[in-house]
Amino acid sequence: MMSNPKTYHRPTTLEDALALSRDAKTIALAGGALLFGRQELPFETVVDLQDVAALRQITAEDNGVAIGAAVMLQEMVDSELLPSFLKRSLTRALPLNLRNGASVGESLMLEQPPREWLAALVALDVGVTRLLPNGDSATDGIGSLIDGSAGHTLREGLITSLFVPALHPREAVGAAYVARTPADEPLVNAAVFVQLDAAGLVDSAFAAICGASVEPVVSLYLDTLAGYPLDEANIANAVKVIAPRVDPVGDFLGSAEYRREMARVTVQRALLDCLTSLQP
Repeated sequence: MMSNPKTYHRPTTLEDALALSRDAKTIALAGGALLFGRQELPFETVVDLQDVAALRQITAEDNGVAIGAAVMLQEMVDSELLPSFLKRSLTRALPLNLRNGASVGESLMLEQPPREWLAALVALDVGVTRLLPNGDSATDGIGSLIDGSAGHTLREGLITSLFVPALHPREAVGAAYVARTPADEPLVNAAVFVQLDAAGLVDSAFAAICGASVEPVVSLYLDTLAGYPLDEANIANAVKVIAPRVDPVGDFLGSAEYRREMARVTVQRALLDCLTSLQP
């Protein structure tokens, strides 16, 4: 059962927040609408990050946008600095009350972050900056933090910000999902990043798929598209490799075979979304 926290802190500096959050029985977050509603939390101390000004900013930079970890999800949706694709990954399945009561950092502390949001972050290769328990700052791509190749995890230290890179003119991100109803959390969803070269051929293509593995997200490079035009025929051929490369677990919402096929379908639809975006 979830223990009742006995101590509450509301620091105003990053240094104090990190010092207060080092204990294993302490949780540091802003909001709480997602985390406290989804899992058991055996913590004795809560560190509320809402008064740490450094974590509350959305800042335009030369090659992207930095989002403080204590920024609420709805504040991100309301910001004119962030791409509509990223906003849609939150607004379709997460209701307004949750977006108002949950922060960007909190959304990544869940065992299973919101699927469309997570796939979008991985497809965009969003960077995550954390203060590690020893006080060092580390920035890693979110995909490497999830698969363990970064040498750290999202749960180590204190998440301070996300960095969303800007899309260049020959780049696009597309998304697709399947769900029981249009408002439900997806059973399977995919987000895809595509980059074209100067000749208009695919330079690289990458897919992030949720709901097709025991892991929160599966990352796949779509190598068979490289060097070819992004068109419907090449897309249909490229996604043939998706089903053999995922290993979903079936449940009452969908069998493993169904999820495997939906992984292929959602990647194909996401690529077609990119095709529409990249057409002159």
